[in-house]
Amino acid sequence: MVFTSEGFKVNERWSRGASAMPPKRSSWYAIAQGLNFGVGEMGEIAWEMGFDDAEHLDISISPSGAMQYHRNNFIDALRQNVAAASGMSDGDIATMVDMPDRFF
Repeated sequence: MVFTSEGFKVNERWSRGASAMPPKRSSWYAIAQGLNFGVGEMGEIAWEMGFDDAEHLDISISPSGAMQYHRNNFIDALRQNVAAASGMSDGDIATMVDMPDRFF
């Protein structure tokens, strides 16, 4: 844990700023890299899906789990918060989540 100048505890791997990519070991890394969004947008997606923040989203559900269990909410959150996803079809988003390396 690290402490900010305000004294808040922050998990070190998530303390690199809103535009930073999630950690490489995160299940969200590939989709974030493919759609070019950072922890800030991931936090917005998390909030819209009922999670506290990007880290809570990361430890709670993977992108494929979000697609499986929260499909409509997840797709809407991506479209609203990630510019690259705004014009994508539901099918394109589903394909991207299942096979991020092939999609980009």
